[in-house]
Amino acid sequence: MTTPEALFDEETRLLLKTALAPGDAALAAFAAWRDRFDLDAIGQGARRLMPLAHANLRAAGCADPLMGRIRGIRRFDWAHNQMLLQGASHALAALHAAGIDTIVLKGAAMIAGWYRDAGLRPLGDVDILVPTAQARAAVACLAEAGWRPQGTTPRVLCEVHLRHLNAWAFGRTVGHSVDLHWHMLSQAHQTDADAAYWARAAPARIAGQDTRVLCAEDQLFHACAHGMQARSADRFSWPADAAWILRASGKAFDWDRVVALARQTRLTLQLALCLRFLRDEIALDVPGSAIEELDCAPSSPIERAELRLRPMQPDQVGRAGTALLALQDFRRRTGDLVHRPAVAALVPWAAEAWGLDGTATTLGYALAAACGRPDWLRPLWLRRPRRRLLARLDPATLTDAPLAFANLTDDTLAHGWSEPEANGRWTDGPEAVAVFRLPDAGGAIALRAVVEPFVVARHSRLTVDVWANDVRAGRWRFGFGAANSTAQTLLVPAGAVGADRLLTLTFVLRKPGRPAALGHSTDRRQLGLFVRSLALSP
Repeated sequence: MTTPEALFDEETRLLLKTALAPGDAALAAFAAWRDRFDLDAIGQGARRLMPLAHANLRAAGCADPLMGRIRGIRRFDWAHNQMLLQGASHALAALHAAGIDTIVLKGAAMIAGWYRDAGLRPLGDVDILVPTAQARAAVACLAEAGWRPQGTTPRVLCEVHLRHLNAWAFGRTVGHSVDLHWHMLSQAHQTDADAAYWARAAPARIAGQDTRVLCAEDQLFHACAHGMQARSADRFSWPADAAWILRASGKAFDWDRVVALARQTRLTLQLALCLRFLRDEIALDVPGSAIEELDCAPSSPIERAELRLRPMQPDQVGRAGTALLALQDFRRRTGDLVHRPAVAALVPWAAEAWGLDGTATTLGYALAAACGRPDWLRPLWLRRPRRRLLARLDPATLTDAPLAFANLTDDTLAHGWSEPEANGRWTDGPEAVAVFRLPDAGGAIALRAVVEPFVVARHSRLTVDVWANDVRAGRWRFGFGAANSTAQTLLVPAGAVGADRLLTLTFVLRKPGRPAALGHSTDRRQLGLFVRSLALSP
């Protein structure tokens, strides 16, 4: 059984008590943290809790010399949040001028409705929810106002991603970042999934703009549901958010509402674990009847396995665990599948994850992947497997001038790529797909690529097969300590490209490595190649 203590490491638990416990208990928790940990080696969770810890310690009369440095963290977060809120004001004004309703979510909503101090809750961005029916209009509105979706274009965002995701990051200038949501939860994407949240939202004024925030019960449920996602930065902030909500609400808090939301989304086990943590570790007044009702809700073996995996970091979960969590996320997003046996979701989940069209193609792809993606089988399952996806793309055109991968969008980078970095992009996973348009010219095509492999002492070899449409165009081998050339060439046979002049390059990476699992760094991605550029070779 997963216990509340498993949710956080000792450092984070001590800082939560420092930030939330009364008087002497907060001072004792801070003293214990000081004895065991170093501010110069602070973890991510502890860093996000420092502003609240400073406020609580100051109220308790703490005179520790470290208070000055912790106050500096709080002041930095206040200044950073001011920039983000200023940017959010611009985005909210544009949306409202276009007649689009908004609810501000997560940290910015907590600042406006509960903390009342922009320095107490670190923000990574400002989350803005719009009605699902107005999602396309909201994307167009932000684009017209100078906001750009990160790593993609407004057209691809609307045509490809709106159906599968609940939000997308937009940027405008340095320090201005918003997450546009068209569904509140990543776990619920039904058309009417957010109707009840809109109905109970309360008016609020944020960054000079009139908007709305969730009611107290919905805000707590959202904090817990989002915080249980391992990749969420808010996984360290949700206990503090919940504590401030519950203390402000008192006995007026409607626990039946929270239990009903958990039942509706099949998150009863996760919410029960969160409530136990709030009761046992933070000493909040959480009624036992609410926890018992959640415990008595029906749960499946796959949900119990999910509960054990959710508190873990991605590098601790393993491939099977990662797949199970992704399957569960998909089942909840679709709504009806979460109430049916998990096996019913396997094919549609795989089709979405791989960008495939049709049951037969998806099963063929899965068979090939299970067999290790052998070369002899690849032409059978690779031949036009992403036809529906390619029809929606507007890929970049290859010329003899190098195309910088850091500047390419989802119109070209279809699958298996990480976020852009200064000089390129990493592949992330066992396969990465890029689609290009070729100039009208006959004959074989030579390409030159500038790449760097991820090879280290504990991950000393990397083999990459590169396929052009359904023909293998090259095999690259790299080794740790070897003189690995960053300039690689490919030869695409004349018959590999059809009349549409589309070239799908598929990079099949044999055993990519996770730096965190290898002790190389804290990077949890599954890295293979860092691709800087690609161009036609004369």
